[in-house]
Amino acid sequence: MMANAFRAVQVESDPGMEQEPYLAVRLDGVPRSSLKVSRSEFLGGGLGLIRQLENRTSAVPRIIGEIEQEDVVLNAEILEADARLRAPFAHSDALASQQAAKESEKRAEPTAPVRRTGPGPEVPGNRPQPPSATSAHEVSW
Repeated sequence: MMANAFRAVQVESDPGMEQEPYLAVRLDGVPRSSLKVSRSEFLGGGLGLIRQLENRTSAVPRIIGEIEQEDVVLNAEILEADARLRAPFAHSDALASQQAAKESEKRAEPTAPVRRTGPGPEVPGNRPQPPSATSAHEVSW
């Protein structure tokens, strides 16, 4: 317990969304030890802030246990995901047959010839349109 008593305290300003900026206070090297206090509360000092930091320090063994449990769970999830990624796709035969059927349908469909009959995009079934004169110098298609 004595080793936890002498931790460096880091304080960073964090403007936040509220009107009064607050400070992020955390114990150096201690995960999940940060707490946010208002600037006035921090500058006022007092036992409240010290008590909160002491509680964070004394909770280090419990936090380590929680992190180790989370680590076990997350590693199990990683192993499960890796196993699923290595397993063959269950419906690969059905997928391959569907893809082959679609490819054969595409080959069987006749394609409409593309005709170019004037200015404009080349599209299937483009029909010729007679020019119309709107003035002596203008011809539109």
